[in-house]
Amino acid sequence: MSATAPSFIPEVFTDKQADTECQSYQKFAAIVNRLISRDLNRFDEQTAAKYFKPAVNHTVHALHGFFNGRNLKKKGKELMTAHKFVAPFFDYHGDLENCGLFMGRRLNALRDAECAAGHRYIELQRADDETLFFTHYKGHPLLDAAKWVYTQARRKPDYWDNPAKAITDKLLDDALDRLPKIDPAEIAHWQKKQERKEALKSGAVEMEAGDEKLGAVLKGRWTRWRETFADILAAETFKGGKNPMVVLAEKIKG
Repeated sequence: MSATAPSFIPEVFTDKQADTECQSYQKFAAIVNRLISRDLNRFDEQTAAKYFKPAVNHTVHALHGFFNGRNLKKKGKELMTAHKFVAPFFDYHGDLENCGLFMGRRLNALRDAECAAGHRYIELQRADDETLFFTHYKGHPLLDAAKWVYTQARRKPDYWDNPAKAITDKLLDDALDRLPKIDPAEIAHWQKKQERKEALKSGAVEMEAGDEKLGAVLKGRWTRWRETFADILAAETFKGGKNPMVVLAEKIKG
């Protein structure tokens, strides 16, 4: 059955019109699903089931809802915010103090799916970086790809005869090829971490399991050193004493 065409069809569907319609996400959600499904066709069944769990789809759609069609590439449009302001878009109703753990698991799963695919769905910088207190959402390539697919399909003269048919597999493949590629070094690092996780699960590297505990100890020790340095810096600055770095080194050796 043909779709009902509007009473007025513009000669050319413009990018500006696509931007406006991007705020009505229901127009793009189905295309996003088709893009992810098309991406899944590139994997064997085991890999797809391992890295593309339903939670990944939910995360993508929830973040798209949070972005609300905003063009994050425009100056001043990038978003830096705490998890507690994003979690409600996931229908999260737990305690606010736990939403960081919830969002961390969701973003980890998203990162795994992206590394397996080799390209980004969402561009962001995690809040657990050394100097970043909020998650920095920089772009939404998958939503941009869906908008591009929709725009190209709407420009076809026979779009209103069958909108779904106007979105061809070739169009979806071209859109996926437009997604930003992940650096091969990052993927290699991710693959090593996945191999190590599997080895730990199988007990193949039980002797090395203490490494993670050691890492936690060193991280805590470095935090104390950093706090100590801050205290020394303040004290020595006010009283005009010796170089704070020298004092810190003496305390560490002691």
